[in-house]
Amino acid sequence: MSPAVLGPHHLAIQVTDLTAAERFYHGVLGLAVVQRWPFEDGRTGERSLWLRLGDTFVALEQCAAKAEPSDFKDPKARLHLFALRISPQERKAWEEKLRAAGVEIVHRSRWTLYLRDPDGNRIGLSHHPHDEGAETGFGSRLRAQGISDERVLAAFERVQRAAFVPEESRTFAHEDRPLDIGFGQTISQPFIVALMTQALQIAPGQRVLEIGTGSGYQTAILASLGAKVFSVEVVTALARRAAETLKAHGFSGIGLRVSDGALGWPELAPFDAILVTAAPKTVPPALLEQLAPGGRLVIPVGEDLENQLLELWTKDANTGALERRVLAPVRFVPLT
Repeated sequence: MSPAVLGPHHLAIQVTDLTAAERFYHGVLGLAVVQRWPFEDGRTGERSLWLRLGDTFVALEQCAAKAEPSDFKDPKARLHLFALRISPQERKAWEEKLRAAGVEIVHRSRWTLYLRDPDGNRIGLSHHPHDEGAETGFGSRLRAQGISDERVLAAFERVQRAAFVPEESRTFAHEDRPLDIGFGQTISQPFIVALMTQALQIAPGQRVLEIGTGSGYQTAILASLGAKVFSVEVVTALARRAAETLKAHGFSGIGLRVSDGALGWPELAPFDAILVTAAPKTVPPALLEQLAPGGRLVIPVGEDLENQLLELWTKDANTGALERRVLAPVRFVPLT
């Protein structure tokens, strides 16, 4: 449970007791210490502390004088310096954590908890109005973006993206953008996951090969559609973590394998559909060979991030002839 910065990019906060301020900002709010600065005149102790705040930092600066508070709804509180982002689902847990730490919540609004640090500076713990209901999925947003397959939309309502991203990224899980999952890999933005899934036209019981298990999120979406999923991941640690996450959320019967994705899974071929979540320079021949008659392959192609295309390949059910169609420009990590 870690917040993300919503406010200014760099802040310096004057505090009268640096130790007490550290207990609040580091011990209670969980901001990581990145640098400690000693007094320049040789005194013992520290004059400043830098804490990680999103992609930048906040500096706590030791000072002797305490400024007068300014009015902001609560006349006893100062204008709040910044807001830290939390999810609506974490709000109750934050209230309990603050209560246990003896931190006063000076004001509550629908979207924000307002706190005081030891010097009376006011901090907000906020979630956005559009965060409400985020845990119900992406269905309404995806529909507005042009995804029309009702079964695909329902799958995105059932599968919670936050469960498949690292803890430090969960506050961003509801956003329509890629997120880092470690090992140089990412979880794709929900719209692209939905676009690729819709293009496969999966029917219940069909055999689907996924190349690039990653976090397991796309795997879960495919399984939610009733597909028999076989997934290949080249990074052992990612495959292990995805397997654990899928099992913990009730997904069973999924075949997982650590291997070179460009080779597919020839022992289990052919597949009714193949979905690739990383970009090769060209379409691997093995994947086209392992596609069943009438099957569909969705794959990002291109070595240059700025010139990748999401392609749909279909194999004619009678002749085996291949047809290629471009779906959209995309940006994917390379298939390795």
